Amino acid sequence: MAFTDLSTGEITKWEWDFNEDGIIENTYYVPTNPTYSYLKINRTYTVSLTVTGPGGVDTMTKENYISVTGCPT
Repeated sequence: MAFTDLSTGEITKWEWDFNEDGIIENTYYVPTNPTYSYLKINRTYTVSLTVTGPGGVDTMTKENYISVTGCPT
């Protein structure tokens, strides 16, 4: 699954939690469109992105955003 950050403003750090476990799977210091492979089928996943910049920190969480219903690729 590919993800895209649509944040605006000056951002210096992106932290992605792709599977709602509270552990940051990917941290980037340059803009990027990360990918993540979901290994458990027949469930939904919540995804969070925390961005950091001179203006502070902001987090967006999308609950039940990804649904894996078959054999993941």
